[in-house]
Amino acid sequence: MKTKSNMNMMKAVWAVCACMAAFPACTDMMETDSTTAAFEEDNRLDSPNDSLYSVMGILSQVQRLGDRYVLLGELRGDLMEATADADVDIQEVSNFSVSEGNEFASCRDYYNVINNCNYALAKMDTTIVFYEDRVMVPEYAAIKAIRAWTYWQLGLAAGRVSWIEEPILDLESALRDYPQKNLDELAALLIEDLTPHVGVRPLNYGTVDGLDSRKMFIPLDMMLGDLYLFLGRYAEAAAAYYRYIDGQDIVLGANGYYWMDATRNALMGSFPGTYATASSAEVLSILAYSTRADAYHPQLLRYAFNEKPSIVPSTTFVDRMARMSHYYAAEGASTIQGYFLGDLRGRADFAAGGTYPVSYGEVGLGDFHGTLIYK
Repeated sequence: MKTKSNMNMMKAVWAVCACMAAFPACTDMMETDSTTAAFEEDNRLDSPNDSLYSVMGILSQVQRLGDRYVLLGELRGDLMEATADADVDIQEVSNFSVSEGNEFASCRDYYNVINNCNYALAKMDTTIVFYEDRVMVPEYAAIKAIRAWTYWQLGLAAGRVSWIEEPILDLESALRDYPQKNLDELAALLIEDLTPHVGVRPLNYGTVDGLDSRKMFIPLDMMLGDLYLFLGRYAEAAAAYYRYIDGQDIVLGANGYYWMDATRNALMGSFPGTYATASSAEVLSILAYSTRADAYHPQLLRYAFNEKPSIVPSTTFVDRMARMSHYYAAEGASTIQGYFLGDLRGRADFAAGGTYPVSYGEVGLGDFHGTLIYK
């Protein structure tokens, strides 16, 4: 069957492959609900339209990594914690006691993305030239960066990964023993894989569903910088970050909330508008989701803003923010007008009473009254 734009190859594979990991073994990485598939060896991606559809198809698979990307990072950090009403899977992540069968320990969606990337990379013809421009190279480099990011997120969650560079299209390939890589080995492999594509023009498909498409991709130099940083190769990390930052309006200047005067009765700022919207220049990359009601959507809003929330700001974080001290100094003044408690990046407490939630706040929602994440 012809499937040039259909990158959902993992639905066509039967198998069980184990992934040695700090999390439970990723035994579902090759599970499938489908029983038949056929592929043509001449199914090449040899036009710009083919490459566009391929990239967008891969991004649709990346969407399924959004919830766990946030939850695995934040629940194991110090900013969020699970509530007693949270699902057992979420509570296990928060308690560092993930059991076999936990949905957030599943490697399947990561390997779906990786296999889709491998298929596109294997079939894409990067030699095609149009007006002296190798038109498929930007998509090729973007897919490499997406695959690297996916592999790295899987490695951070699992500790070890199965290193697979060729697409798995049949049962025999699925059952093969693939080399296992720890984080140091994985970082070195990804750096080697990405370095030849430094300087390739980043993708820009204009506006897609009202969003800037340039932010839907993983900046290759930022990915390289993170990998170098992990390996302690600081000079190379700085060079990679500089290549990305140079010439781009990323840091907009001083942003945040501040009191308009020393009485603490009026507040001004742009913290959420700067850091929490997809259009902000300081947002480097986004996981975009469709506005269609019947499309796939993450569950983070339901987890965080609900009468029975599953995730809330951690009490230690809230307490620490409340104990932070800051001062007020009028613009141009040479002296400080007042010192106050509380970090305005969290919640602002007005002198006359009442609060304004910035990152979190006390919210009444149905039967719930307590501190919720505010976004």
